[in-house]
Amino acid sequence: MDLEEVKQYVILVQDNNDNNAFNILVKNYKKLLAHFVHRYSHLPLSKEELESAAIWGFYKGILRYDYEKNTMQPFTTYVCNAIINEIYIENRKLKKEKNRELLFLDKTFQDDDNDRVVNHLEGMNEEDIFRMATEQYNSEVIDEMLKCLKPKQREIIKYRFGVCGYPEKKLTELAKIYGCTIQYISAYEHSALQKMRKLYKRKYEDLI
Repeated sequence: MDLEEVKQYVILVQDNNDNNAFNILVKNYKKLLAHFVHRYSHLPLSKEELESAAIWGFYKGILRYDYEKNTMQPFTTYVCNAIINEIYIENRKLKKEKNRELLFLDKTFQDDDNDRVVNHLEGMNEEDIFRMATEQYNSEVIDEMLKCLKPKQREIIKYRFGVCGYPEKKLTELAKIYGCTIQYISAYEHSALQKMRKLYKRKYEDLI
């Protein structure tokens, strides 16, 4: 695939969130993605986690690349940096997860006139926050948090976290259910969690 073809698919992803165009780009850059999975295999991330991080970084690189100001020549270098950044982000998340027991949470959740108040969660990522919320909040609050999502995003989040009567499922299980790749499900999950965090930034300012 030449760079002009790549550009057309990048435009489709950016302007229309075209999943088919994204899958074509993933296939075209499959060797590049595999290279980074192998290159960072020394990190304490599973192969599945590395693949998910690589594909998500690739996706973010596509979305952020300014093809109007730049030629397509530096595109590969740009997405490579995005992939590397995302792998390191996932590695930091894993370290935080392993060290969560070291975090001192002083009165993490408390009732105040029937309102849940969240304090001292600095260092938690979106998934940490939502997972803790599902452990503490009632179904009405969870439903409210999910309202900002599109139906498919909402369903995936319900499955991933096992809320609202949905059984908790792994990425591989959801990929089979929806007939798509693990990376696609991971991208949907990340996008949904970021959207929820942004919407509730003011309400839960202590979480940011």
